Amino acid sequence: MRNPIAVRALSSCLLLIAAGCVTITPPAVTNDPSNFGAVNGVSTGKGSTPSSSGSSPTPTPSGGATTNPTANPTSSPAGGVTWTQSNQVLPAVVAFTAGTVVSNNFVVVGGTNTNGLQSSVTSYPINANGTLGVGQTQRNYSANGGGTASGICSESLAGAGSNLLVFGGQTDANGSATNIISSTALSGAFFGVWSNQSATLNPGRQDAGIAQDSSRVYLVGGRSGTTQNLVSTDSIQAYAVSSAGTVTANSPLTIGTLPTPRAAVAAAAFNNRLYVFGGSSDLNSGSPTLYSDVTSYPINADGSLGARRSEAAIGLPQAWGAYLFVFNNKLYLLGGMGANGALSGCFVTSINADGTLAGWTATTPIPDRIGAGAAATDGQGHVFLAGGQWEQGQSGGNPATTANIYLGTLQ
Repeated sequence: MRNPIAVRALSSCLLLIAAGCVTITPPAVTNDPSNFGAVNGVSTGKGSTPSSSGSSPTPTPSGGATTNPTANPTSSPAGGVTWTQSNQVLPAVVAFTAGTVVSNNFVVVGGTNTNGLQSSVTSYPINANGTLGVGQTQRNYSANGGGTASGICSESLAGAGSNLLVFGGQTDANGSATNIISSTALSGAFFGVWSNQSATLNPGRQDAGIAQDSSRVYLVGGRSGTTQNLVSTDSIQAYAVSSAGTVTANSPLTIGTLPTPRAAVAAAAFNNRLYVFGGSSDLNSGSPTLYSDVTSYPINADGSLGARRSEAAIGLPQAWGAYLFVFNNKLYLLGGMGANGALSGCFVTSINADGTLAGWTATTPIPDRIGAGAAATDGQGHVFLAGGQWEQGQSGGNPATTANIYLGTLQ
């Protein structure tokens, strides 16, 4: 796999519902957003949105590193996606950033580019039709929960009530962060100060998939260790989250395992079931194993997981940094990074009453190839993809870092 993005010599940052930093060579830059916040700005994510009967989900096992079947579909069945490019953009081109929805705002935190780790936090009000209002610059992210701005990438992001929660990530040259940082509630257009939660990650983690239901956040896979010795994990951990934004480690903390250790998976929770898709065995390797499998786990009342089950995955690409959402009893898989660069493919499957998947169908692709950026849904059929690795059109082959925001309406 080509290592497609830039970071100084920091070795890591995922995904989808998306990804983290990787040691890589400087990429090209596209759509520099000098008109950030302007109504005429250019445009057309990893994070989590609490699931409901009509929102977020994830995948299962069926692939190693072979070919990339139908990675860029063009058919448009029922359960399709309508795509547009937002007139809003991010304040800078970034990848390995994260996004979520808080109080009807799409919020994007950090990321990395040729200038290193970024500390920016930007919120975009979501209009009734799924378009975005003018971006509002928020207080910069602070890794120590204080007032000092610090860059971050490869974190996992969630919302709780009006609070913003940041789990782990890479914040310096020493490796994966162990802290959980939260903002005070969004009041008007602004979040309050950053503070440390008493709960911590054990061990520190970056590039983890994240899923959220009404009471818990699930961190799935990812990497832990120092910058020069990051190791992928197969563990799934759970944290209870109150509506006031207080995080408590589940007991036991580790509630399940993936089929193999991997990072940059896509994950979603729906109807008391956790779904997980894909990922990469090693984001720093020049020849990692990429996965196309979908796995699901029943979520018990105490937050523990039942037995792992392989789900339908025929026709899905081998990818990391993809995005997974649920809407209208359907599971959607969007974009990601394949062996030959960014992907534009979109796939949809119905979810049966027993939680099994009916079978995947290719639907309308994203206008451009994109992965390893920020992604979120508002639970009303609107998805938002921002930043990440980008390749114009459907041909691919030369990924750049982007500030674009793409808007999708799920059917």
